[in-house]
Order: sequence, then structure tokens, then C-alpha cells
Amino acid sequence: WLQPEAAQQPMRRRKNEKDSGSLEEEVIDQHLSVNKLIAKQESTEIVKNPREYQLELFERAKKENTIAVLDTGSGKTLIAVLLIRWVIDQELESRALGNPARITFFLVASVSLVFQQHAVLETNLDHKVARFCGAMNTDKYNKVVWTQHFTENRVIVCTADILLQCLSHSYITMRQINLLVFDEAHHTKKNHAYARIIKDYYLAEPEEKARPRVFGMTASPVDAKTDAIQAAHELESLLHSRIATANDLSFQEILKKKDERVMMYGPLKQPFETEFLSATIARFSHIQVFHAVFDVAKSIAAELGTWCADQYLVDALAEKKLRKYELVVERVFNECSAGRTIADLDRDLAEIRKASDYVRGRWKLMPDRVDNDVLSVKVRELKNFLAQEFERPSTYRCLVFVEQRHTARLLAAAFKRFSPI
Repeated sequence: WLQPEAAQQPMRRRKNEKDSGSLEEEVIDQHLSVNKLIAKQESTEIVKNPREYQLELFERAKKENTIAVLDTGSGKTLIAVLLIRWVIDQELESRALGNPARITFFLVASVSLVFQQHAVLETNLDHKVARFCGAMNTDKYNKVVWTQHFTENRVIVCTADILLQCLSHSYITMRQINLLVFDEAHHTKKNHAYARIIKDYYLAEPEEKARPRVFGMTASPVDAKTDAIQAAHELESLLHSRIATANDLSFQEILKKKDERVMMYGPLKQPFETEFLSATIARFSHIQVFHAVFDVAKSIAAELGTWCADQYLVDALAEKKLRKYELVVERVFNECSAGRTIADLDRDLAEIRKASDYVRGRWKLMPDRVDNDVLSVKVRELKNFLAQEFERPSTYRCLVFVEQRHTARLLAAAFKRFSPI
């Protein structure tokens, strides 16, 4: 989002440099309850006055398997909705003629997208749409349960692994599917679930007319590290489809390169301990499971500022996340408990609770407002830029792209509490 001065190392890490705490945070985030995901979903009606390029790609997708390549925000999902509507209309006519029933699958690469895309489809389709992900214990469903879902719904939104599981157990066949939509199709690699669905089951159906239609969506069909032409051909081959963009002038206008403005900021500090973090480490450095959290907090102090680092520490040790740490401690105890007793385990678990209580108690004494002194120079520069852009009330919105989910949460929290200038 911002660029450092030439003498400074960029804040952005290389992809092969992982945060010491990133894996632990990822595990914790993956345990978000299904109910929380459902509560976050938004329903938006998008099928209104589609643009010419969207209709153009829709017509293309009606004729052949297509991978629509459009920039983020240019309405790929709207094209999918138009195609699904058309396919369902064809399906209803087919059923009226006595042909076997078939169903549409909208496949996504992550659990959060299951709920997000389901909300969009449910709002824009006049047909029943179901959603499934691993957190719903779908691995325990048998053929009877799946058959009921396939019968009751016209569209299924799920992660690709779920459809792969259904196909591998013969709960459904390719002949029973009329359309496969691959969201974020660029994820398709040689052993990815997307590719396996096509290779192991789609192409294994000998009668081409019995295979479902395929529609992929992506903002970028290639990996920047590979040859673009070769990668595009590989994607087309893996999904048995052809890449398509729009030639319409209205589309070209949307994609016209915007003015780029590079903003500079002063040197960032090296990772360090805030006063709050130092006090916490002094008391609880013996709790091994917190070490990754402490390391991430140090990095955040340098990159985002002391307030964000302290807020991260509070969030990481919140009551709702303690059970995850306790499970790690219990697992370590069960795997290597030589010379240790249950009393030792109880003491370790009590220390985790004690640390959480300490952090939450001390945080309550901290000022609730945020000012420039507790933000890094990079965050201050971003804040100043946004303050200028939104000086007057406006219906415009902006996107701030970050590399870590906690960065997005912390920036939102900091700006919400920022003291007026």
C-alpha cells in the first residue's frame, strides 16, 4: 500500500519468509465457528443492468467451457449468476421432457467464500441454493443424506474438496451435474482439487454430451513467476476450457490504468518490545505456547506502531482463544509426559488463564484513544492520505490491501479510535 524510502528495506516479506506466529494464528483463525461466518455474510442483489462485456462473456460461456479473466471488482460473479440462471432454465425444460435431474456446483477455494458466494447466489437466484463446508461435518454424510440435498436444491456452493469427496464415494456422478463453476480458477494446479475433479472424473466420463458445462473465474490466470503464455495454456488444459476476456470498449474503459501515486515514509524501526509487551514477557516468558505471539507483536510494533502491537497481544490472549492454547499444552503433555503429573498440567493451564487475565486487566487501564505517537510512520502516512481523501462526506470507498489478516483488523481498530486532529 505504501513504499518505503530507497534506503529502507520494504516492509513486505518475501513469500518464503513466514511469520513465526503466522502458522499458529492461521490455525486459530481456521477454528472460527460456522455461526460466525454466517453472521458475517452479506446479501447483495447484483443482477441489475449488466454491462456489455458481462453479457458478451455470458454468451461465450453458453457456447463453450470458459475461464473469464476480469480484474477484481469487474463483476465476474454476475456473469456466473447469469449463466447459472440460464442453465437452470435449460434444466427445467429437460426435466419436463422426462430426462434425469441434474444440479449445479459452485466451487470455491476457502470456507469463507462458501458463505460469501452462497449469500450472493441466494439473493440473485429464484431457486434453492445450499452451502457446505468441512466444518459442517460433511465427511459423516452418507449417500442418502447427499441424495436428499441434491434433490432439494438446484445449486450447491461448497469447497472443491467436498465435491471431490462426493465423486470419489459415488454419491454423485458427472452425468448428474449440469454446470461446474470454479471460483478463483487460478488455484488450479496439477494436484489441486479443481484439477482432480476435471482429470479424474470430468474427463473420465466417455460421453462428452453427458459432461457438465465448465465456467471458471479469475482475476489473473497465471503465476507471476512463470511464463505467462505457458501458464495460461496449462490452466486451459487443466480446466478443459478456454480463457476469455471482453473486447467491448466499456470494459476497456474500466480496465484503463489509473493514475498511480507513490507515497514515501521514513525508516521503520526494527522489531521491538512495547512497554506492555515487556511487562507481559517478564511475567509469562515461561509459557512456551505464547512465544510465537510475542514475536509477532514485536514485528507489529515496528510495522504498525505500539498501539497495534498491544492490541494484537490483547486479541491473541482473549478469553475466546484460550482453549486453542490449552489444547496445544494438553497435546504436548500427552505426547511427552515422562516425569510430569496431572498437577503439572493443571498448573500450566492455570498459567495460561493467569496470563490472559493479566493482559486484559492491564489493557483496561490503557487510553482508549489513538494518536500519532503510537502509530508507525507508515500507518501515519496512510492515515493522513485517507483523511485528505475523505475530508468531506462521500459515498466513495477505498480498499487497503495488506498481507496479513491481523494487519487489516488492527488498522481498522486503530483508525476507529484515532483522536481527531
